[in-house]
Amino acid sequence: MIDLQQSDSDDDAGLALVAPDDPAATHVLVAEDDPMMQQFMQVVLEGLGYRVTVVADGRAALALLEREPINLVITDFMMPHVDGAEFCRRVRARRGGRYTYIILLTGRQDSEALIEGMEAGADDFLNKPPDVHELHVRLEAGERVLRLERQLERRNRKLIAANERLRQAYRLIERDLEAAALAQRRLLPPPRDLGGLRFDWLFVPSSHVGGDTHNVLPRVAGRTAFFQIDVSGHGVPAALLSVTLQRLLAADSLDLGGDAAAAGRALWDDPCRLLAELNRRFQTTDDDSTYFTMVYGVVDHATGEVVLTQAGHPSPLLVSPEGAVQVIGTGGLPVGLLPDIACEELRFRLEPGARLLLHSDGVVECTDPLGVLFGEERLMAFAAETASLKLERALGDLAERLKTWRGGSGYDDDVSVLVLEKS
Repeated sequence: MIDLQQSDSDDDAGLALVAPDDPAATHVLVAEDDPMMQQFMQVVLEGLGYRVTVVADGRAALALLEREPINLVITDFMMPHVDGAEFCRRVRARRGGRYTYIILLTGRQDSEALIEGMEAGADDFLNKPPDVHELHVRLEAGERVLRLERQLERRNRKLIAANERLRQAYRLIERDLEAAALAQRRLLPPPRDLGGLRFDWLFVPSSHVGGDTHNVLPRVAGRTAFFQIDVSGHGVPAALLSVTLQRLLAADSLDLGGDAAAAGRALWDDPCRLLAELNRRFQTTDDDSTYFTMVYGVVDHATGEVVLTQAGHPSPLLVSPEGAVQVIGTGGLPVGLLPDIACEELRFRLEPGARLLLHSDGVVECTDPLGVLFGEERLMAFAAETASLKLERALGDLAERLKTWRGGSGYDDDVSVLVLEKS
């Protein structure tokens, strides 16, 4: 006979705990078809302070688990309808809800029973009739597992909530960046014929917004300024400076300061003076190391005469109607790196049918999946091969070539091309 009354001996300490009807007591489900064993488990578990529900087989236990939030189960191995192993498999097959800790009880002594039960999903294994102290220890171990599971569940809920907040924030940032990208793209001039001068362009930022920009600006009758800029870095910081420069250079007054007006010559028409003023205004500092490269020039529609200057930007390509390609300029220093930079005015003539191709380094430095650069030679070959095609078609061809070269993934750097054509 099992005595569950509290005693002064060490062996019995802690057995008579909480009254079995205490709502705070852990609820244990027992699935056992032997009436004697049912009574034994009822008395033992209630004596240990558990609330106990006893059913006669695994089928009844499964039905009860659907109705009651019971997470600790002791089930016999051999039962009618649904045995202990099948009960474990069905419980583990359920989705959602809290974890159910299962102790499999059996009179079998062979290792096959242990292996079958554990493979079915049992958490622990006891021979019957179980030793009371051993049963108590196993149940406490199960409760620790369930407490850890509940803690993990709470943490997971917090993580899910935090992830949802992050997703919402990301969606908001994504919408803002998409709006910024649209605004940046709207600053670019629509391709058109300016009367003796046509132009078109290709622009693919490496992220939503980019540091590349360009413009073509009719200033006075028959004379047009143009520029292409590549701000160092990527993303929002580069885009902010890019937009600032775009708005500054596109302003009707082009009020950059300096003494150009006093000298009687418009600043927009003096590439070197304009470059010097930009370099003075946008010097890098300890807090802001952003600089930019650029090509700035002016073209006369009637004569095709072009004067331009280059500041650390890739050299433009002059393409004849027959497909001969000439590299213009040797580079120069970027704007903002040094207090004083040398400036060279490059002068040449854009003949009827000829093109001037300006590009950022994102074009020639575009790599394939093996890391091979697209390179200047391929760009020159493209310019020669497409010299007779319309601008829109030629630039579409270049976009496809770069995409194929890249292998379909996004670009590491902004890709931009501006082409002027003398008609």
